[in-house]
Amino acid sequence: MRKVKSQKLLLILTIVSGVLFLAGVAVNVVLQATGISDEYPAVEISFSILLPTLMAIFVVFFTYTLNDRSFFKSMTTENRYYFGQERQFFNYVYFERIINRKRHYKRGEQYAVSFTASDYNTMRNSARNDAITIYSNELASAITKIIRDPESRYNKRNIAYCYYHGAFLFYIWGKEQIVRNLIQDLEKVSYDIPVEKNLRVFVQPFFGVYKIDDRKEDLFVCIDNAQMARAQSERYFETTTFYSPALRKSSSIEEVEEISQALENGEFVVYYQPKYHLASKRFISSEALIRWDSKKHGLLDPSKFISKAEYGGLIHELDMFVFRKVCEDINETRRRGRRVVP
Repeated sequence: MRKVKSQKLLLILTIVSGVLFLAGVAVNVVLQATGISDEYPAVEISFSILLPTLMAIFVVFFTYTLNDRSFFKSMTTENRYYFGQERQFFNYVYFERIINRKRHYKRGEQYAVSFTASDYNTMRNSARNDAITIYSNELASAITKIIRDPESRYNKRNIAYCYYHGAFLFYIWGKEQIVRNLIQDLEKVSYDIPVEKNLRVFVQPFFGVYKIDDRKEDLFVCIDNAQMARAQSERYFETTTFYSPALRKSSSIEEVEEISQALENGEFVVYYQPKYHLASKRFISSEALIRWDSKKHGLLDPSKFISKAEYGGLIHELDMFVFRKVCEDINETRRRGRRVVP
């Protein structure tokens, strides 16, 4: 992915404003030394206004540039984790930023799409993790080319995309036919990559599509609906599923209420799977894994309740539970003076 033009523009504006400020300071010093400013008070007044203004402009652009560079650095780090190498494939933060900037003024139809090249557990069972990482990286490159290539049949300004929690997400401004064309192109490239790169992975693309009727609808809800539609595709081994409210009734009311009650009763627990760095011989991070310590069913792994939580609209509550628990545990670790890992 090419560097985003706004990043370059910010850097240019920062340099220009910095140069103008330094030039203004230099000219002011010369005027003071030669006594010209004493002869022409208007000049001194002008510089007393101009220099603070230029300084403020420089500070603003410099701050934005630092924030932007920090953001892209975190993006490349995140991509290295998902794709095995540093690159600038959009993450959810940038995805959300682009959508919120455009969605309220762009007219016409809007769609959220969730896409995976296979059920992850099936892919993992049929291939080593390094093959999956290579495949994901190649797929990310293919998506970028499909959408952003100069000869692409898509208007890149009308499609935002990212990789998030094992799925590629798309937000599309346009007709339903554009969505169907994109699904067709993604499906083709999903099958082509293993052949071209000689990768032994199981490929079966799944898509979930949600048509957004209300532009004020929360973006998280839109994405969640698309994810739920994709989960339905995986469940029934169908390529594409369009979201409908009936999907949320796929789990029985009793199952959803049971999960909700378990959240209130504190039956969910978080386990930490350590990641060990062989070269430094140190634990460098941990992955937070949720489990349900059910009084009725015993200790349950996510495969037993995540899909039900998704269908029942409780997945966000589970996410926030894990988030809060991790923050509490990190804080407690610090309080005890122990080393904290990410």
